[in-house]
Amino acid sequence: RAIQCIQDSLGCILGAYSTTQRKILTGFVRERGGRAEAHLLGSRTRTACTTAAFANALLINTLDYDDIHEGHLGATAVAAAFALGEKADCTGRELIEATVVGYEVAARVGRALRMSADRRWIHGHGTWQTFGAAAAAAKALGLSSQKAAHALAIAGANAPVASVMKTV
Repeated sequence: RAIQCIQDSLGCILGAYSTTQRKILTGFVRERGGRAEAHLLGSRTRTACTTAAFANALLINTLDYDDIHEGHLGATAVAAAFALGEKADCTGRELIEATVVGYEVAARVGRALRMSADRRWIHGHGTWQTFGAAAAAAKALGLSSQKAAHALAIAGANAPVASVMKTV
């Protein structure tokens, strides 16, 4: 399934890449600046891995990529795995592993947030996607368990408060 999720994500990127979108994202990437660490997928443009992960996640989600789990985890897990995987010069296998770790962590956090009756109105994809992106990045970079725990703690401190159901 991980390979299928990666393929679907790449297909969404390529499908969403109109001339206008390419110009907008290329301008965004240039404006942000930074080291040329990772590609804006589907182009020759390279930028900082954080900017690449953000822009690639936007492209994946442009076609409303709805992958295999509630919460659309692929837009962030795959984008983070690709960006940090490129920076760390990951093999294909390591990229797949980082994607799987990102999905697994995000799905478990999502399930944990929805388990009680008190939390039945939480519908915060961004909350668990933040953890998935951090986990995928930590795996791609080969962080130690302590550094990976720190990355997840930082993700938790910065994860958005789920608010979608307040307006739905």
